[in-house]
This record gives sequence, structure tokens and C-alpha cells, in this order.
Amino acid sequence: MKRNQITLAIIASLTLMVGCSESNTAESAKTNRTETAVIEPQITPAVVEEAVAPAPQMEKMGRVALSRAMGDQVFVSMPMPPQEHYQAENRDSYLNTPSNGIHLVTTSPLSTFSVDVDTGSYANVRSYLKMGNKPPADAIREEAFINYFDYSYPTPVTKVQPFSVSTELAPAPWNESRQLLRIALKGYDIPVNERKPSNLVFLVDVSGSMSDPNKLPLLVQSLSLMVKNLTADDKVSLVTYAGQSSVVLEPTKGDDAQTILAALKSLQAGGGTYGESGIKLAYQQAQKGFIKEGVNRVILATDGDFNVGVTDLDALKDLVEQEREKGISLTTLGVGRGNYNDGMMEQLANIGDGNHATLILCMKRKKCCCAR
Repeated sequence: MKRNQITLAIIASLTLMVGCSESNTAESAKTNRTETAVIEPQITPAVVEEAVAPAPQMEKMGRVALSRAMGDQVFVSMPMPPQEHYQAENRDSYLNTPSNGIHLVTTSPLSTFSVDVDTGSYANVRSYLKMGNKPPADAIREEAFINYFDYSYPTPVTKVQPFSVSTELAPAPWNESRQLLRIALKGYDIPVNERKPSNLVFLVDVSGSMSDPNKLPLLVQSLSLMVKNLTADDKVSLVTYAGQSSVVLEPTKGDDAQTILAALKSLQAGGGTYGESGIKLAYQQAQKGFIKEGVNRVILATDGDFNVGVTDLDALKDLVEQEREKGISLTTLGVGRGNYNDGMMEQLANIGDGNHATLILCMKRKKCCCAR
């Protein structure tokens, strides 16, 4: 109600100003008159009741009255409503990964650690920082940060010694009375000429969420680089999944690079993410091209967004474990940002006796891709 009264008072004041201006003009034109006309406009207070007209309607009436009082010479422009800035929703998912606590040796004398190396956490966190964003706390896994770098540990000379052990003892920086023991393992590096033949199945997510330039196009470029290192003893298959899964390339010899590259370049993104169906089909192709005494592996490349079909992580774990027992491992490759399911990718790789890595773009060499 107070707002309505202020509006009417402004209108009345403007009307008075216009009336005075017209009166002064009339006095200048009539110089022969001896008496000056005095105009004393009388303003009758207006009583406005809220029930008569709501505030928006009163404001509209006020604008019309103002335009008439100024002789339709003034146009009142109303400000545009503020527009909200749209930001894409970040749906990256991470498991709760608390840091290891301190345990007394007298009560917990046994300590175990895995020999496999995952570096996906480091590459993922680095991409957050390069974009100027603070990474989620659960995206940081200390072991991945340590394992990302090469420390030039001594390498075993023969297969008789499968790995070497390096240790270092030093005082803790935060407490000189405590000691830190670093234990490092370095496995035997198999020479290229002794490498076992590989049966690789590229399981590629081609759902709509993979359409970004730093996802499917970058993935195709990276897999193309891998193809150049294959030989006639290797086999390659290509399976895609989105709303449905399909076999793009049956098991093909590794030296047939032209056929493999053509299949990779034909991939296009679109549709949902029926991941469970794609994994089953990929394992079927792995069995079809199975190499005894060789490396049989499914390489799952996705942004981690399983949103169609069976998405129960435990069911996927069971499937991966069953295939591992048959001699087929699983490596997971995380791609892009926005739908990245880091927790699922790491767990599937661990159960599948494989590795988990993140695909990133090397900015120093814009045309080069690297997966760590």
C-alpha cells in the first residue's frame, strides 16, 4: 500500500510541473495583460486500498498516467529481468577414500599392499587444477600420486627375480622422534621381443555424453596410437555400447592397421549408456579371439555414466570376477569430465586384475594424447 501511495504522489507532482510550465508559456505570449493569472492547482489526497488493484496493476496505471501527463513525449523503458547464467551440472562420482590411519605395530604387525599400479587419480586431479578448479577430496588417492612418477628403481635382470625391493628410512618432518620407512617394488621389465601376444577388445562408450571433443575424439586418437605397436601375433576387436551394444570389428590381426583404424574412425556418439550389455558382448569377443598363454584383456573406455539397464555395481563386479577366472582381465580408462564415475572404474579394474587410468590431452603437444 505504501508503494502505491508513492506512485500516485509522483504522478501528481509531474502533473503539477507540466501545468506550471504551460502557465508560464501563456504569460509570455500575452504581454498586454495587466494582471497575471495565478494557477493554484489543488491536489486532493487519494486514498488507495489494496483490495482495489494489486501492485503490478497500479504500476501499470502509473506508467500510463505519466505518459499522458508528458503529452506522450516521454517513453518509459522498463529494465529486462536478470538472466541466470547456465552452468553444466558436474555429476562426477567418487567413493569415500579416507587416508590410512596410524596403527601400533604391537597390535597390527601385518601390513599388506597391492603390486598393481593405478595412476588415474593423479591425472584426474591434475586436470581439475589446470582448469582452475578445486578437486573433490575423495578424488585424491595418495598411492596413485606416488605411483605416477618414475623413480629409477633398480630393475631385476632376470625372471628368476620377479621384483626388486628398495627401502629408505628417515626421520618424520613433523616429529623427529618418529621414523618413516619407504618401501618400493620394481617388477621385471619384459623385453619387447619377449612380449606375449595380446588379444585386446576395445569396449568403447559411444553414448551421448561422450560427444565432447575431449572424450570420444580424443579416445579414438589415443587408441589409434596404440594400434601402431601391435603385430601379426596380436588380435584386436571393437565393441561399442550406447542405447544398445554392437560389434564394430570382429577379432582382427594386429598388423591389419588399416582395417582397425577405419573401424575406430567410424565411431559416433549418441544415445543412452547400456554398459552392462556392452561388457557382456566384449567378453564374448574376448573368448572368441582367446590366445592361450597370451594376454587376453578388455579395455573399457568410458566417462563412467552407466544410466541405462542394470547399473548395480555388485552385479558388474560379479561378472568381471567370473571372466577373470577364465583368463580375461579388465582395464578401465576414464575419459572426460561431467559424468566421470571414478569409484566404479577403479573397483572394476581391481577386480578384473587390470589397471585404471585417466585419458588426458597433452597441452604442450596439442595433437598428442597420453593416458596414464
